Amino acid sequence: MEEVGGRPAVALAAVQTARGPLRVGSCGWLQRVVADRPAFFHGLASCLRGWHAQQMTMLILARDEHFAWLLGEAPPPEPLREAPGGVEQRRILRWLRAVSARLGAAGLLGSWLIVEEDEVVGLCGFKGPPDGAGSAEIGYGIAATRRRYGHATEAVRLLCEEVGRLGGVTALRAETAINNPPSQRVLEHNGFLQVGARHDPEDGDLILWSRPLVGAGEDPGSPGADVANRR
Repeated sequence: MEEVGGRPAVALAAVQTARGPLRVGSCGWLQRVVADRPAFFHGLASCLRGWHAQQMTMLILARDEHFAWLLGEAPPPEPLREAPGGVEQRRILRWLRAVSARLGAAGLLGSWLIVEEDEVVGLCGFKGPPDGAGSAEIGYGIAATRRRYGHATEAVRLLCEEVGRLGGVTALRAETAINNPPSQRVLEHNGFLQVGARHDPEDGDLILWSRPLVGAGEDPGSPGADVANRR
């Protein structure tokens, strides 16, 4: 391998994204930065992954036809493909399908597909209707083969924007396992604060999060909104 300044040079610097390497460059100065300052490059790579997710991730309102497709009961209702290895376990998909149906019957939105370039990489949405104070709990999940690329952070951001725009919900809640730092960072990056803790017989110790919604009634065409409620 060629050496730069007495250290092995990186022939081609690239950042791995969910869809393959995002090329950064192969010039000499960047090779020296990578060789001499690996921590800097890893930080840069993280920033670029987040930028890539922000540019490419969108939400599509999940219909029953989508759940039928993800469960293998029907073809996709539109030109979509599922992330390799599947998006979620079947029992969770069935539960989400039932929750979405109940919310839909009550005139409420339920779940959204998290999509990158027509590939479904995850799901997010409500776990139930808002409580008497207007607070609703959300959940989110990313396919195992598409994690660590910023999709969850961007999806929650879009979800907060869409729910705030539609109105009717004053705050969002979420729960994360205490041993799940990546999910905790998703909420922290989106303005959620820790408000308590509880123990669940199945899920163990959980951290409780909440975020008040601002900007209700915001112009649907505001910058950053990239939610498709395709019916």
